[in-house]
Amino acid sequence: MRFSRCIPIAALLLLAACGGPTNTDTGPSDTPAVGDVAGEASSDTVTPVDVVAPDVSVDVADAMVDVTADARADTVDAAGDVPADGMFRVPDPGMTPAGFMSWIALPTEDVSSPDRAHVVGVANMSPAYVQANVGANGNAFFVFRTGATLMRFMVNIFPSLMPPGEYVHLHDGAGGIFGAEITPTVSTPGGATWPVMPNHVYVLEYHLRAGGTQF
Repeated sequence: MRFSRCIPIAALLLLAACGGPTNTDTGPSDTPAVGDVAGEASSDTVTPVDVVAPDVSVDVADAMVDVTADARADTVDAAGDVPADGMFRVPDPGMTPAGFMSWIALPTEDVSSPDRAHVVGVANMSPAYVQANVGANGNAFFVFRTGATLMRFMVNIFPSLMPPGEYVHLHDGAGGIFGAEITPTVSTPGGATWPVMPNHVYVLEYHLRAGGTQF
C-alpha cells in the first residue's frame, strides 16, 4: 500500500379578526329584532353564540412517524459532518467481483464519509493495494461485500501509521448502515486483520492526521 503526502484538497400566516360591517342607518326598520324572531324579548345586546369547534386534536404519539434507518441516515447536522442520530447510510457495494483497480479511488472522488464510500464490489480476497485521497477531515472510506469463501480480511499499511492519531478500522455495513467497528485479531501500525463473514457488507475506514493527503 502506497502513501504519499500531497497538497490539501479543497471542500403565519397572520390572521386579523375584523368586525362585521357597521349599519349606519338609524332610521326605522321593518325587520323584527333578533329576540322577536326567536319569540323572546328583544335586547339591544345580542348574546354571543358559543361556537364549539370540532375536536381535531391529535395524539402526538400517534402522529409521530416511525422514522426508519433509511430516513435517519439522510438527516445531517448543520455542520454537514455527522447525521443528527449518528447513523450513516453507505452505498450498495454491488455484485461485481473486485479486482486490483477496484480498491483505487479516483483523485477527484470524495470518499471522506461513509455515505460517500468508494464502491469496491465483491472482495474474494484481501486487497493488495488501496489508494484514495483523504478528505480534509482525515478520513477515507471503502465499502465492499465479502465473497462466498472470504473469512479473513487484512490490509498492510505502508508507510506505517503514526498512532495515536492515525488508524484503520473495519465496520459492519449490514442493512446499508455504517455500523459497529469490527474487533481485529491483529492490529499494528503496519497492518491489521479482521474476522469476516462471507456474503456480508463491510466498510473499511482510514483516518490520517493530515487531511488532504493520499495513501
